[in-house]
Amino acid sequence: MPYYVGATFIVVLITLFAGLILWQEAKQRQQQSQMMMQNATTLLSHHIEGIFNEADTLLQAVSFHYRDQLLMEKFNPKRFNDYLQLALSWAPEFSNLGFLDAKGIYRFGIDQAQPIDLSEREYFTLLRDKPSGSAANGMIFSGPIFTKLSQRWALVLARRVDHPDGSFAGVLFVRWDIDRLTTLLESIHIGQKGTIELRTSDMVQVSRYPSIDPPELGPGNKRVPAHLSRMLQISPEGGSYRAISALDQIERHYTYLKVGEYPFLISAGLQAGYSFENWSVNTKLVLLLSALMILLTVAGARRMYRQSLRRIQQQLNSYAVRILTASPVAMMMLDSNGQITHANPAAKRLFGYPGDLLIGTAVVALHPASSQLSQAQRLKQIDQASELITEAEYVRLDGSPFSALQSLAALPDMDGNVNHYIETVVDITDLKLAQERLKKQAETDKLTGLLNRHSGDHVLTEAARIAENTGTAFSVIMCDIDHFKRVNDVYGHPEGDRVLVNVANILRDAVRAGDRCIRWGGEEFLIVLPGCPLPVATSLAKGLCLLIAESDNEKVGPVTMSFGVAQWVQHESVNELIERVDRALYEAKNSGRNRVVISAC
Repeated sequence: MPYYVGATFIVVLITLFAGLILWQEAKQRQQQSQMMMQNATTLLSHHIEGIFNEADTLLQAVSFHYRDQLLMEKFNPKRFNDYLQLALSWAPEFSNLGFLDAKGIYRFGIDQAQPIDLSEREYFTLLRDKPSGSAANGMIFSGPIFTKLSQRWALVLARRVDHPDGSFAGVLFVRWDIDRLTTLLESIHIGQKGTIELRTSDMVQVSRYPSIDPPELGPGNKRVPAHLSRMLQISPEGGSYRAISALDQIERHYTYLKVGEYPFLISAGLQAGYSFENWSVNTKLVLLLSALMILLTVAGARRMYRQSLRRIQQQLNSYAVRILTASPVAMMMLDSNGQITHANPAAKRLFGYPGDLLIGTAVVALHPASSQLSQAQRLKQIDQASELITEAEYVRLDGSPFSALQSLAALPDMDGNVNHYIETVVDITDLKLAQERLKKQAETDKLTGLLNRHSGDHVLTEAARIAENTGTAFSVIMCDIDHFKRVNDVYGHPEGDRVLVNVANILRDAVRAGDRCIRWGGEEFLIVLPGCPLPVATSLAKGLCLLIAESDNEKVGPVTMSFGVAQWVQHESVNELIERVDRALYEAKNSGRNRVVISAC
């Protein structure tokens, strides 16, 4: 009898212990499933955010180019259409880049064959009716819409474009076909009955995988799960919940996350029973080992438990690698020491590392030596709840540097510890160079290379502000070529242009490093002399008057210039200063030309 009692006690004890192990395993599997969904939504969110950032940068660059062409009165429709095709090649994620004029007529774009009236589009009316200015010129989203041109569902990202005078010029847009987004969602395997979708902040469905019939449940529908609506009221930035879907009556674990600062939401659902596949096999194995080997049951169960954790971790890593591989944006996974453990093909191409040469490389080695320390410190600042998006400098394997938009985010494990990070890199070198070229063209007079009048207004305002704050003096010289109309009439405009260039070079070479020469208009020039009192400015003007008169302009011969000089006085506006120096120049013209007249304060 004592043997039976002892055996029963042992059996009960082992059964209870095995049950505890199985309960712990079930709990850990659930946690791993939730972590798998959180990491999947995080990676997708960064990928889509990177595409939206790229779209905004592209629209700003094209808008600047369009305004610059109008400002210089050099707008050519064919060249602008060619420029749109070139700009679209910088961002292959998008299927079209187009322009609607002020009436909503589709004038320029990749698939534009003839003008099409798109004035009824919501994004056009919204941007048209907003006032001009930086606050109204932000990028807006429209859709999903079924486009007239491509006969496909798409998201439209658009920006308002103004004329140089601030009036409405039209709308620039890029189109992101939802088919491309769906292809990305399909590459993420989340179980046979898992779901993943992108919605707008208004809960309009953009894309869902797998798709559901009938078509009214496809892109554009606003049927929102009740559980998701309640969770968004509690935690709008992101969260998790468990619910039965009203569409297919399947219970799932759901995770949702806002896409950066953009009005979109990623939601993913994993079937509730997915984490317990092969559960019955594991149960029988544990019970069998418990009955046959009393003391070894605990060790066997623990061993299986650890193996299960490793399998799930491997599955998590597999999902992350699939997302990395599918993304056209350069993405790398880093360990806690900042070494690269995975890099997608886009990253290898961007940095010029063949094969798996990137793997095991310290990520700070991809930055110039001068910024490696700051990059290492930046990585340490990232915790599981933070994200860092900034511009950074990188260096390719061949030593060539480039600028990029860098995104760093943590990937916490099931215990909340941060052991891995995800880094996204978007090369913006070409866009920055294009912006710099466009900015320089907008600020510079094309013929002489001097600052144009628009830039000159800013130079004068800044000089007056500094003089007002510091109490220092600054002067201006306004000069005009004498009888320039006669030069154009007798020798032709090409010779007149050569005279303007020669005069501009003389003025530029004669002034100090901090002085600014401006082509004020036609044959008129303005020289701004910060920190320069009136006597010094007058002496400079007289010297310039002699230099110009002694210069040789080939066919035209010597020319002369008339000069007006004025010194800014305390509390005087820029317009008042210009009026005074202009009157002095006018007096020099009327009193015989080829002379300097000083303006009285």
